[in-house]
Amino acid sequence: MIDIVKYGMWSLLILAALQDVMQLRISNLFVLAILALFPFWLVAVGFNLDVWQNLVVFALAFVLGSLAFHFGLIGGGDAKLFMAGALWFNLADAPHYLMSIVLFGALMTFVLIILRRVLPLLGFKPSPQDKADEARGAGWAMLEPKGPIPYGVAIAAGAILCAVLYGFDPQPVLHLPAVDFTPRAVV
Repeated sequence: MIDIVKYGMWSLLILAALQDVMQLRISNLFVLAILALFPFWLVAVGFNLDVWQNLVVFALAFVLGSLAFHFGLIGGGDAKLFMAGALWFNLADAPHYLMSIVLFGALMTFVLIILRRVLPLLGFKPSPQDKADEARGAGWAMLEPKGPIPYGVAIAAGAILCAVLYGFDPQPVLHLPAVDFTPRAVV
């Protein structure tokens, strides 16, 4: 069951990132599903009283995400995805989570800056060609000069990287078989 929940979490993060790339928005359903999956993780790994750390990280992410949204640094969906992902990490892993997101965000921004300058030279037009394309939502708004950055991709990639390197918390309880080293009577 641990693997099912873990891969479910990764799948939700990937789907949220794909939606952010295609529509420049992240559905609340992904955020709610990530939050709803956490109790299943707790059941699968065994409840641990250290889960209070996850709640503190979630509260700190709420404050940080809300401030970033308030100042226009990230979108509302990005802030919610950041908060939902933070619930899965404890105080020791929270800095790794944040730094992974910052790393992927910087890398993605750098790549988008280059693409936004190179693609027009190659004849690619990121904007819709006519009103019919615009009505269908065609076009790549993230490739327009000074266009938005789908930061949900960086959040999802950072959460997955942090989970692969450090694991979700609380960690699964390891049950080792009992080994008895007492000497036996020889008969």
